Amino acid sequence: MSILSNTLASYTAKKPIHRKIVICTHAKHSCVELCRSLLKLDTEIIFYPVDYSKESEVIDELLSLGVEVIEQPEKIIATIESADCAIEDGARISKIIDKYHVKVRKGFYSVEQTSGGIRYFEEHPPAYPVINVAMSPVKLYIENKLATPEGVLQCYSQATGSLLSGKNILIIGYGSIGEGIARLAQTVGAHVTVYDTFATRRLFAKHQGYTTVEKREFDQCLSSQDVIFMATNTYQGDLIGVKQILLMSDGIKICNAGSGRGEIALELQIEGSFDAHESIININKHEGNLRILCKKFESTKTITILAEAFPINLHFGDGTSHDAIEVVMALLLLALLSGPRQKTPGLQALSNEIQETVAEISLASGSDVSEFKPTYIKTKQLKKITKAYGEIYPFHNELSSRANISVARVVFRPATKTKGHFHKQTQESYFVESGSADILIWPSDGEKKIETHKMESGDYLLVPENYFHDVRVTSKVNFECLVIASPPFQPWDQFFREQEQI
Repeated sequence: MSILSNTLASYTAKKPIHRKIVICTHAKHSCVELCRSLLKLDTEIIFYPVDYSKESEVIDELLSLGVEVIEQPEKIIATIESADCAIEDGARISKIIDKYHVKVRKGFYSVEQTSGGIRYFEEHPPAYPVINVAMSPVKLYIENKLATPEGVLQCYSQATGSLLSGKNILIIGYGSIGEGIARLAQTVGAHVTVYDTFATRRLFAKHQGYTTVEKREFDQCLSSQDVIFMATNTYQGDLIGVKQILLMSDGIKICNAGSGRGEIALELQIEGSFDAHESIININKHEGNLRILCKKFESTKTITILAEAFPINLHFGDGTSHDAIEVVMALLLLALLSGPRQKTPGLQALSNEIQETVAEISLASGSDVSEFKPTYIKTKQLKKITKAYGEIYPFHNELSSRANISVARVVFRPATKTKGHFHKQTQESYFVESGSADILIWPSDGEKKIETHKMESGDYLLVPENYFHDVRVTSKVNFECLVIASPPFQPWDQFFREQEQI
C-alpha cells in the first residue's frame, strides 16, 4: 500500500467531522491521490487549482472522480461560505475570504502547506483556526530542504544541458528551499552567493560559509553570475527589472524555484520589443523559455528565463519526488481529518503525534512490495528536452525511484555527435530503434583504449560505470534509441572531458 493508503487506513477507527472540503493546491497527480483518499470517507470536494500549475489531464481525472473544479475566485465564494474546512496553498482561499469579506461557517478551519501562506497569516491573522503544516519539521526537512532542491537542480540540468560545476550562482531567498539549493550546488562545485531581503537570513548564510551580498551590493554582483535561482516564498518586489537585466552577463540563466513568477518584473515576462536606457530589449518565447535579447550600441547579450519564469520543478513534474510529495499529502490528510486542537482563531502548530504517525507509516511503506504497480505512459505525454545534438524524451513516472531504472527516448540528428562523458554510479544501456551511429567507449582511468561499436536498428549496447561514451551519428536520418539507466539517471553523476556537457 502507498503512504496515503496506509495513512487513511490508520484513521478508519474515527469518523470524519466534515463533509465539504475546499482544496487549493497545484493540479498535479499527487493531488489526485489526496482527493481519491478523501472521497473514500464520503466527502464532497471542490478543487480550486493554483493558477500557474493547471494540467488539463489532471483536471480531467479529478472531474472523472466526481470532484467539482472551480477556477475563478469570484465563483468559489458561495462554496467557501458552505465549506467545513480547506486545504490551502499560499493562503489563496483565505485571501479570497479577506478580499470579498466571505462569511465562513461556524467551526470552519484551514490547513496551510506553504511558508508563504504562513507569512500571510502572520500579517493578516485569520478569524478561524489554521493548522500550520508548512513549518512542521517533517515537511521542512523532507520536502523543502531535500527533495525540492534536488528536483530544482535536476530540472535545471534537463532544461539547459549543463552542470553547475565551476559556475557562479546567485540564490535569491534563503529560506529552507534556498538553503537546500545552496548546499547541493556547493557540493557539485558551484560558487554560491546568497541574497535575501532579511538580514537574519543573510547572517545564517554567512555563518554557513556562503558569500552574501547586502541590498546596496545586489546590482553590482549580477555581472559576475552565470546562474540565478529565485527561491523566495513571497513576493519581495521586482528584484530583477530592466536595469538588472542590462547589468547581467551574456548567457546568464535565471531559474525560478519559488512562488508564482518569482522576482521578475512583469514587463520582462511579455513577448515584444521596447527601448530602455538607450538599449533595445526584445523578448520572445524560445523552446519553452523566455529569451531576452539586449542590444546597446554595438554590444549584444542574451538572458534566458527558464520555464517562462514559472517554478521550474513544477514545469517539469510534480515539483518534487513522489516519496516526498506523498509524505506531505499524508500530513495534510491527517491534519484535515484530525482538525484543530483548539477552536480559537489563529495559527496552530501541527501536532507531534501526526508527524510521528506519518513518519512511522512512511518508514513501513518503504519496503512494501505492493508499491510496484503497472505503469503505462503514452508517447504524447512525454516532454521534450532540447540538446545540441537533438532531443531527449524522458519517461518520467511516479515510481521511478522504486523501479530502480530510468528510461528515455533519445533522438540524435544526422551528422551530430556528443561529448564523451562517464557516470560513476550508473550503467547505461542503448537499444537502437532506427538509424545508425558509432558509439565509442573507453575506460575513465588508465590508458585510452577506444572501442568503436557500429550500432544499427535492433542493436544493444551496455556501457558500465566509469566508461567514457561518445555517440557519433553516421546515418543520413535520425539515430533514435532507448537509453535505460540503472540506478536512475542523475544529472550530477556526469563527468565530462574538459568539464563540457554533451
